[in-house]
Amino acid sequence: MPTPETQHLDMRGFRLPYRRAGAGPTVLFLHGAGGSSGWTPWHDALSQHVDLIAPEHPGWDSAETPDWLDHTTDLAFFYLDVMEALDLRNVHLVGHSLGGWTAAEVAIRNTSRLASLTLLCAVGLHVDGMLAADGFLLQPEERVKSLVHAKQHQEMMLQRAMDPDLLDLNLKNSQIAAKLLWQPRNYNPQLRKWLHRVDVPTLLLWGANDQVAPPAIADAYEQLIPNTKKVVLDECGHIPPMEQTQAFLQTLTGFVKENAA
Repeated sequence: MPTPETQHLDMRGFRLPYRRAGAGPTVLFLHGAGGSSGWTPWHDALSQHVDLIAPEHPGWDSAETPDWLDHTTDLAFFYLDVMEALDLRNVHLVGHSLGGWTAAEVAIRNTSRLASLTLLCAVGLHVDGMLAADGFLLQPEERVKSLVHAKQHQEMMLQRAMDPDLLDLNLKNSQIAAKLLWQPRNYNPQLRKWLHRVDVPTLLLWGANDQVAPPAIADAYEQLIPNTKKVVLDECGHIPPMEQTQAFLQTLTGFVKENAA
């Protein structure tokens, strides 16, 4: 599997690492709080159908932590600037978990460069009475079980979480995630007031067994965003690209094709 070379975008003293590969409609993929995971087999498979841009968020993975990063709204404004700096147009913005919340924050502000929006097991909303796993309070094994549904994926994720070569990276990602997600936990109380402003086709792609962002959050987004399509994948937790790769790829590429300019 060829891994695209990491590029850097210089913006006002900050260098954004990102990988880009493929051709076709432009997909900007915003990763979740666990980090970008590098260039995975599903990244490669997706790039066979689209022009895929996969950045590392400021503060995560190899990216430095800027002093201006205090909230997901800062990430949203940052990615609006990124799209302008790269002169991206008709972008299919896809965000997973924290990245989905960030993508929603982007879309309520400005959709002029967007062709569509995909929220993939996104957090960002609070639903009364909903029970969700709190990764900040769980031991590693229980946290992994809350993230992925199938046992074989749980074992793989646990090995990665306990890999001594990745401890520093995991700690760094956990620290910046805590800064943005800790209080209030995993949501912005103001977000639901402005989701009516999302005026591009929106895909809500969810795992039926997601414990971190339960499907009730997808239902809430569906009620608040005007033009949505909801797809819930069976036997799937919080990470559909890994757990249900083919269904994820088929659903996402089909949606992008339907809404390509």
